[in-house]
Amino acid sequence: MPEFMLLSRAFRIGKHISGSYSAQVVASPAALYLVVGQNAMKMGLAAVGGAVGGLIAGVMERNRSGQALAGAAPRVIETDLRELPAEVTAHPDWPVKATEGRVLVVRREEIESIRYSFWEWGIFVVVDGLEFRIEPPMFGRKKKLAWLREAGWAV
Repeated sequence: MPEFMLLSRAFRIGKHISGSYSAQVVASPAALYLVVGQNAMKMGLAAVGGAVGGLIAGVMERNRSGQALAGAAPRVIETDLRELPAEVTAHPDWPVKATEGRVLVVRREEIESIRYSFWEWGIFVVVDGLEFRIEPPMFGRKKKLAWLREAGWAV
Protein backbone atom coordinates (compact mmCIF):
# COMPACT_ATOMS: atom_id res chain seq x y z
CA MET A 1 0.00 0.00 0.00
CA PRO A 2 1.43 3.42 -0.93
CA GLU A 3 2.07 5.87 1.91
CA PHE A 4 0.20 8.72 0.14
CA MET A 5 -2.90 8.77 -2.08
CA LEU A 6 -4.06 11.65 -4.28
CA LEU A 7 -7.78 11.83 -3.41
CA SER A 8 -8.96 14.83 -5.37
CA ARG A 9 -8.13 17.94 -7.35
CA ALA A 10 -10.75 20.14 -5.64
CA PHE A 11 -12.15 20.93 -2.21
CA ARG A 12 -14.50 23.39 -0.57
CA ILE A 13 -14.25 25.06 2.82
CA GLY A 14 -17.67 25.62 4.37
CA LYS A 15 -20.97 25.38 2.53
CA HIS A 16 -20.67 28.27 0.06
CA ILE A 17 -19.23 28.23 -3.44
CA SER A 18 -16.86 31.05 -2.52
CA GLY A 19 -14.90 28.49 -0.48
CA SER A 20 -14.21 26.22 -3.48
CA TYR A 21 -10.61 25.73 -4.58
CA SER A 22 -8.71 23.81 -7.18
CA ALA A 23 -6.22 21.73 -5.24
CA GLN A 24 -4.40 18.50 -4.76
CA VAL A 25 -5.89 16.68 -1.79
CA VAL A 26 -3.46 14.04 -0.55
CA ALA A 27 -4.17 11.49 2.18
CA SER A 28 -1.75 9.63 4.39
CA PRO A 29 -2.59 7.32 7.29
CA ALA A 30 -1.94 10.25 9.68
CA ALA A 31 -3.31 13.35 7.90
CA LEU A 32 -4.96 15.02 4.94
CA TYR A 33 -2.90 17.56 2.98
CA LEU A 34 -4.91 20.10 0.99
CA VAL A 35 -2.46 21.78 -1.38
CA VAL A 36 -4.35 24.93 -2.31
CA GLY A 37 -4.63 26.12 -5.89
CA GLN A 38 -6.82 28.94 -7.16
CA ASN A 39 -10.19 29.94 -5.80
CA ALA A 40 -12.86 28.62 -8.19
CA MET A 41 -15.04 31.73 -7.91
CA LYS A 42 -12.09 33.97 -8.78
CA MET A 43 -11.18 31.76 -11.74
CA GLY A 44 -14.77 31.85 -13.01
CA LEU A 45 -15.05 35.62 -12.70
CA ALA A 46 -11.78 36.14 -14.54
CA ALA A 47 -12.71 33.67 -17.32
CA VAL A 48 -16.31 34.74 -17.91
CA GLY A 49 -16.27 38.38 -16.89
CA GLY A 50 -13.43 39.53 -19.10
CA ALA A 51 -11.66 42.67 -17.90
CA VAL A 52 -14.37 43.61 -15.39
CA GLY A 53 -14.50 40.07 -14.01
CA GLY A 54 -10.70 40.03 -13.74
CA LEU A 55 -10.79 43.34 -11.87
CA ILE A 56 -13.42 42.04 -9.40
CA ALA A 57 -11.43 38.82 -8.94
CA GLY A 58 -8.29 40.87 -8.26
CA VAL A 59 -10.09 42.94 -5.61
CA MET A 60 -11.43 39.76 -4.00
CA GLU A 61 -7.92 38.26 -3.93
CA ARG A 62 -6.42 41.41 -2.40
CA ASN A 63 -9.08 41.41 0.33
CA ARG A 64 -8.37 37.76 1.12
CA SER A 65 -4.57 37.89 1.04
CA GLY A 66 -3.11 37.34 4.47
CA GLN A 67 -6.30 35.72 5.76
CA ALA A 68 -6.21 32.15 6.99
CA LEU A 69 -8.12 29.86 4.64
CA ALA A 70 -9.48 27.65 7.39
CA GLY A 71 -10.89 30.65 9.22
CA ALA A 72 -12.05 29.71 12.68
CA ALA A 73 -10.60 26.18 12.69
CA PRO A 74 -7.53 26.46 14.93
CA ARG A 75 -6.78 22.73 14.72
CA VAL A 76 -6.21 22.97 10.95
CA ILE A 77 -2.58 23.83 10.24
CA GLU A 78 -2.00 26.29 7.41
CA THR A 79 1.56 26.38 6.16
CA ASP A 80 3.67 26.42 3.00
CA LEU A 81 4.79 23.32 1.13
CA ARG A 82 8.40 24.30 1.91
CA GLU A 83 7.59 23.99 5.62
CA LEU A 84 6.37 20.38 5.44
CA PRO A 85 8.84 17.78 6.75
CA ALA A 86 11.11 16.08 4.22
CA GLU A 87 9.63 12.72 5.30
CA VAL A 88 6.47 13.90 3.54
CA THR A 89 7.63 15.88 0.51
CA ALA A 90 10.67 13.72 -0.32
CA HIS A 91 8.77 10.44 0.00
CA PRO A 92 8.59 8.53 -3.31
CA ASP A 93 4.78 8.21 -3.00
CA TRP A 94 4.22 11.98 -2.50
CA PRO A 95 2.20 12.97 -5.62
CA VAL A 96 2.60 16.77 -5.47
CA LYS A 97 5.18 18.18 -7.89
CA ALA A 98 4.96 21.79 -6.68
CA THR A 99 7.57 22.92 -4.15
CA GLU A 100 5.83 25.97 -2.73
CA GLY A 101 2.31 27.19 -2.08
CA ARG A 102 -0.31 27.11 0.64
CA VAL A 103 -1.22 23.80 2.21
CA LEU A 104 -3.76 22.94 4.88
CA VAL A 105 -2.83 19.99 7.08
CA VAL A 106 -5.70 18.21 8.82
CA ARG A 107 -4.36 15.64 11.26
CA ARG A 108 -6.53 12.57 11.65
CA GLU A 109 -6.85 12.90 15.43
CA GLU A 110 -8.24 16.45 15.04
CA ILE A 111 -11.17 15.37 12.85
CA GLU A 112 -14.58 15.40 14.54
CA SER A 113 -16.33 13.47 11.78
CA ILE A 114 -15.67 12.11 8.32
CA ARG A 115 -18.23 10.65 5.93
CA TYR A 116 -18.65 9.85 2.27
CA SER A 117 -21.85 10.66 0.37
CA PHE A 118 -22.47 9.25 -3.09
CA TRP A 119 -25.50 11.54 -3.57
CA GLU A 120 -23.66 14.70 -2.56
CA TRP A 121 -20.53 13.49 -4.35
CA GLY A 122 -17.99 14.16 -1.68
CA ILE A 123 -16.00 13.19 1.35
CA PHE A 124 -17.06 15.49 4.17
CA VAL A 125 -14.56 16.22 6.94
CA VAL A 126 -15.49 18.34 9.98
CA VAL A 127 -12.84 20.00 12.17
CA ASP A 128 -13.77 22.57 14.83
CA GLY A 129 -17.28 22.72 13.37
CA LEU A 130 -15.90 23.72 9.93
CA GLU A 131 -16.78 21.42 7.04
CA PHE A 132 -14.35 20.54 4.26
CA ARG A 133 -15.85 18.88 1.18
CA ILE A 134 -13.35 16.85 -0.82
CA GLU A 135 -14.56 16.04 -4.32
CA PRO A 136 -13.29 12.63 -5.51
CA PRO A 137 -13.07 11.97 -9.24
CA MET A 138 -15.89 10.22 -11.07
CA PHE A 139 -13.69 7.27 -11.99
CA GLY A 140 -11.38 5.70 -9.43
CA ARG A 141 -13.49 6.77 -6.46
CA LYS A 142 -13.92 3.19 -5.22
CA LYS A 143 -10.14 2.64 -5.21
CA LYS A 144 -9.55 5.86 -3.25
CA LEU A 145 -12.18 5.01 -0.64
CA ALA A 146 -10.75 1.49 -0.29
CA TRP A 147 -7.29 2.97 0.27
CA LEU A 148 -8.65 5.29 2.98
CA ARG A 149 -10.34 2.39 4.77
CA GLU A 150 -7.20 0.25 4.53
CA ALA A 151 -5.17 3.14 5.97
CA GLY A 152 -7.50 3.22 8.99
CA TRP A 153 -9.83 6.09 8.07
CA ALA A 154 -13.44 5.49 9.18
CA VAL A 155 -15.10 6.65 5.95
